[in-house]
Parts: sequence; structure tokens; C-alpha cells
Amino acid sequence: MSQKRHEQRRLLLQAAYELVPEVGVQGLRTRDITSRAQLHLSSFHYCFESKEVFLCGLYQFIIDQFEAERAHYLEAGTSPKEKLERRLKLMTYLMREKPVALRALRTFFSEGWVDETVRQIVRAHYTVQRAQIAEWIAEGQADGTFANLPIRDPAIVASLLISMSDGLIFQLIFDQDAFIAADYTAAVLSWMGIESDIMDSVEMHAPLGRQ
Repeated sequence: MSQKRHEQRRLLLQAAYELVPEVGVQGLRTRDITSRAQLHLSSFHYCFESKEVFLCGLYQFIIDQFEAERAHYLEAGTSPKEKLERRLKLMTYLMREKPVALRALRTFFSEGWVDETVRQIVRAHYTVQRAQIAEWIAEGQADGTFANLPIRDPAIVASLLISMSDGLIFQLIFDQDAFIAADYTAAVLSWMGIESDIMDSVEMHAPLGRQ
């Protein structure tokens, strides 16, 4: 891909990323995207040969907004307990510090109900997330870390944790002042029977969604 095409693609994806929370995926119009990107209408078809290529690119662009934080929080975890703690900490950090990006992601995912391409992207995303968390839970059950979990099936626990995060993001969109990161992290850890010092981090003690 030429440098010019790469830069135009980036500008178009940035514009679409900004528009998604306003209009949803179904409401995206090529003319609106190119107008916001300050590019000619023909640039869209020059950069994206199909709707599927564009939607996959948009999904990856949204995910990339979290890449630095994901690397910072998740790479250091070693034990199942540490991995889960760090994922919870990542989610609460993102809800507080990157609500716009999370809103774009949540809006994109909601289109899976009506758009088959988005549905396949979302299915693949959650399949990977669920498998990763279920693996941590199974490891923790094997070594006794999660011995007191009220639910024994790792896949069900993983789905519940994902649903909790997704539900909080959804509520955050409508009521930013209702969430204190530490409260929700503590509740989840308590439900899992984990005693943790994760609460001692200063960055956890702040309302979510301020920016």
C-alpha cells in the first residue's frame, strides 16, 4: 500500500470512528466520512474495495485505540489471579479514561443485530475474549485460586465477566457519574472469592467517564 493510500485510509477510518457514536454503523454514509476526513468522495473506494474490508478496518481502528493500555496492563500478569486482576483493572481504567473509544466500540458491536459482517466480527471478538478468560479461570480452579467460585463452568464465568464489563460500558454512556471504578472491581473480586491489593492503586479511585 502506498504512503498516500495508507494516510488516506487512516483519515477515513478516523472520520468513521468519530461518526459511529453519532449515527451508528448503519448510519455511516460515504459522503459524510469523506467530508469529515476532508477527502474527495472517490478516495473511499480507492482505499476500501468492499464494505467488508471497510468494517474490518474500522473495527481494528477502534481496537487500536486501546492497544497501548492493553499491552501495559495484560503483559505483566503471570498467575491466573494476576491475569484476571489486571484485566479488571484495564477495563475500569478504560471506562474512566477512554469513554469515547469504548462508546464507539459499543456502538459498533450493537450493529451486530442487523449487519451480518459486523455480527461475524463481534462473534470472533467475543470468542477470543471468552476463551482467554475461561482459560485463566480453569487454571485458577486447578491450582485452587478460584476454589470458591459459585459457578464451576469456566466458560460461563468468562461470559458473566464479559457481560458485566459490557453492561457497565452501556450504563456509563447514559450516567457517567454513577460509577466508581474501585467499587465494581471490588464487587467482582469478592464474588470470585479473591482477596486482592488491586484496590490500593491510586488510579482505581476515581469516577469513571470523565473524559
